[in-house]
Amino acid sequence: MRPSLLSKSVGSPYRAGGDRREPPEAVVHKTGHWASHGLAAIRSPRAARAWLQSLLCLAAIGLRAAEPVTRISVSEQFVATGVPFDAPSPVSLPRSASYMQIEPDTAIVSCERIKAALLHELQLTDRWQGKVYVRLHVRRGDDEPVAVQGQEYPSGWVYSIDLPDLMDRRRFFNTIVQVLLLEIANRGTRNEGIPVDMPKWLEAGMPAHLEAQGSLSLLAEPFKGGTENQRPDRAVETLRQTLRETPPLALEELSWPDASGDPGFLNRYRSSSHLLVRELLRMDHGARDMAVMLASLHNTLNWQTSFLQAYASRFQRMVDVDKWWGLTTALFLGRERSGELAFEEVVDQLGQILSVPLDITVDGESIQDAGRSSIQRAIERWDSTRVEALLNRKIARLQGLQWRSPPRIAPLVAGYRETLATYLAQRNATGGTSVEKVQLLPNAKVALKKCVRQLDELDHSFSRYQAELAAITQSRKKGPAETPSGRRKQGRRAAVDPEHPSP
Repeated sequence: MRPSLLSKSVGSPYRAGGDRREPPEAVVHKTGHWASHGLAAIRSPRAARAWLQSLLCLAAIGLRAAEPVTRISVSEQFVATGVPFDAPSPVSLPRSASYMQIEPDTAIVSCERIKAALLHELQLTDRWQGKVYVRLHVRRGDDEPVAVQGQEYPSGWVYSIDLPDLMDRRRFFNTIVQVLLLEIANRGTRNEGIPVDMPKWLEAGMPAHLEAQGSLSLLAEPFKGGTENQRPDRAVETLRQTLRETPPLALEELSWPDASGDPGFLNRYRSSSHLLVRELLRMDHGARDMAVMLASLHNTLNWQTSFLQAYASRFQRMVDVDKWWGLTTALFLGRERSGELAFEEVVDQLGQILSVPLDITVDGESIQDAGRSSIQRAIERWDSTRVEALLNRKIARLQGLQWRSPPRIAPLVAGYRETLATYLAQRNATGGTSVEKVQLLPNAKVALKKCVRQLDELDHSFSRYQAELAAITQSRKKGPAETPSGRRKQGRRAAVDPEHPSP
């Protein structure tokens, strides 16, 4: 049985009481009166607006079937109620406004398509728990508010959306995405009616990101044979051009946006939020981490705590996020293209990151391996506290190097960073070491072996880059270049013997 909160039918827009709107009969009478006297009878802008609204109301009433209908989507998550259209709207609306007609049959199709696009972006399966009721009514004006309500019941959350049957396409799309994000965040929770702290930048950025992928063309409309085709490949360049004209907002401004409602600020906020969501999703396992953040919002007092828990392998504090955001926006806008390192510099810096200085000792004895020790040996022999500090430093340096690496070697740098970050997360999740922090627990040992194996595989790939760099260096010198077989490996650095040139 449908909950009482959402079972109330949409009443007539011409209710008695404090509502000043008049019944259709009065509207028809006044419209006929104005028409008989011509447009000259309209003496003020207010009267002109009333006349246009009356025509729109008459057109909408004339196109509606007699009785409302209810439709249920294929997944049964969405229930739409409203009066279907009998014909396309004759009202000519501005093309730039991108208005769309909505009726129950097309509403449930659009909702299912939007949900599929969102789940695909977050790499989630459809395991919905909250029912969404969409109630359609005759459009009353351009600035008509959209009412969204969420109510918690013993069986779970239920959401209700009151929408006009003629509205802006983007506004409809944004509303459905925001309700779906809220439904994901509230799954399996008992919050006693307390709403989750949904990030404002996510509410604005996720619809913008999905729209850039072409999801806006998924909206179904009556009396249209197909959907409009869009060019997602142009969306990134459009976003870059927009943010060059109006610079991206700082992370603090995205976290606590200005509530003044200024259109210029809202557009800038949407573009900045779009870039933030896009860059977070482009991270390694970015979709997974964003889904984890959403699922944990109901367990924390603010979204910042959930964010840091989900992205623990990358950020320790919000100040780290702020630094990352500043660098990301600069790189996206092309302001620091000169900051990209040369191939030779990346190989050299990566070799330094992957080694441990000789002066670090274990149990009073130095780790000696051609003057350097590898990360593998360090994490196998060091105690828990020192390993965690070492890995955090290496991960931070690898991330900084990855942002400035050329495309050909950036995946290798990312592979090292992701391997260390995954091991650190698994190690902490399994408890790491015993109480004395000397012996690894069984699950942590498995994670250690896997990490060492992956690092060895990455080292094998890195050695090829080192060999290539050595060949390039030798070719720049006078005389014949040395063959790769004539080199000696010293730790993680490849040395070239100039005394034995290749024939």
